Amino acid sequence: MQVWVIDDNIKADIKRVMDYAEKHERSIDQFFVPGDLKEFTCLIPIGYKVVFSIDVDSKGDKFRHLSISLGDGKKLPSIPVALSIAKEFGFLAENITDFYDINIENDFAVNMIELIKENNGN
Repeated sequence: MQVWVIDDNIKADIKRVMDYAEKHERSIDQFFVPGDLKEFTCLIPIGYKVVFSIDVDSKGDKFRHLSISLGDGKKLPSIPVALSIAKEFGFLAENITDFYDINIENDFAVNMIELIKENNGN
């Protein structure tokens, strides 16, 4: 079993990605894949690739969008690890069922989406 630790270097990389995403919100109508751009991506030791963006729909609602995959593409991240990573990216969900949407992408990545509630800054 591998040890799961989010140290100061990882936190700094997460902050870098979050800062970039907040300054570069994307319309859900844009047809580019944030994971193809290093600015939206960070690698967490023990094999996790994490992609974060702030997506805006046609009504102006904003969503945190997080995609987590393992480098080998053969299995999905565990639920506790996915929730832990989501919290580091500012997600408020306490449980996997609390997300606005959650889905599995091509059997190798988990996508988590959470509505950003503007009235309380979350």
